[in-house]
Amino acid sequence: MMASSRTVVLRNRLAFFIALVFCIYEALPRAATTFRTGTAASQERDPLVIAGLIIASIFMALIATRSSFIGDRIVFGIASVAFLMRLITILFFKSVLITRTLGALGSVIWIFGAVACLVFLVTSRGQRRL
Repeated sequence: MMASSRTVVLRNRLAFFIALVFCIYEALPRAATTFRTGTAASQERDPLVIAGLIIASIFMALIATRSSFIGDRIVFGIASVAFLMRLITILFFKSVLITRTLGALGSVIWIFGAVACLVFLVTSRGQRRL
């Protein structure tokens, strides 16, 4: 496959704006973005959440590695790392202090993603980048 025919996901300003909004939403503390009742620990061990994080991190990594556009590589690479870190936190750490620390680190990673989206949003001229 030729490099010029590779898929580009974040092609225009609207796509970067949507990615920016998602990164900002994920960067917010969990307490500000959830309306769930009950204990968070019992709901986070849900097999559907674990499967979703596995699938999301794999798809994000695939997009990041196969795209020819640097914006896709950066934004989807950051998303893959953030989803993978959340998955590792859910599966292996039970301490509240460690989970909150890793959650804060995850928010910082999403902030990097939001900054990257903002930079590409401001620097792009609405053109398709292949």
